[in-house]
Amino acid sequence: MTHSIELQEMLKQKTGYRNWGFRGSGVYEAAEVISFECEELGNTDVYEFVQQHYGVKLGSLAELLQWLDDRTAEWGKCYVLWLTSWEGVIKHYTYEGEQNVICKVTLPDDVFPLSDCGDQGTLFAMPIHPDWLQVEEEIYCK
Repeated sequence: MTHSIELQEMLKQKTGYRNWGFRGSGVYEAAEVISFECEELGNTDVYEFVQQHYGVKLGSLAELLQWLDDRTAEWGKCYVLWLTSWEGVIKHYTYEGEQNVICKVTLPDDVFPLSDCGDQGTLFAMPIHPDWLQVEEEIYCK
């Protein structure tokens, strides 16, 4: 199974984009974010992606989180961050008529995708808290 064009480009360039105005809760711990995505929002994309791209059979959220804990055990803590392409962030995550702070985020070496929703974004797992990533800001008005 192949990745979306947006994910392929982010992995190739080692960068992704987001609007910090869409920060959400500010929670980046993998278990909390994935639990919210799956249980509260009812999203199935993380389950589907992990099963299809990593060949893992998952029957529950607990199994998904255990798989992630096992895969990232050497990190100590796993963080996640939603990123997309420049075009994706402009299309889906900017406020009309306002200044939007679009951030170009440099991905750490150990990053790997947990979900691929095309231009709507990719959920990346990483060993570094997102607040510590290299970020370049650009103001964009829609």
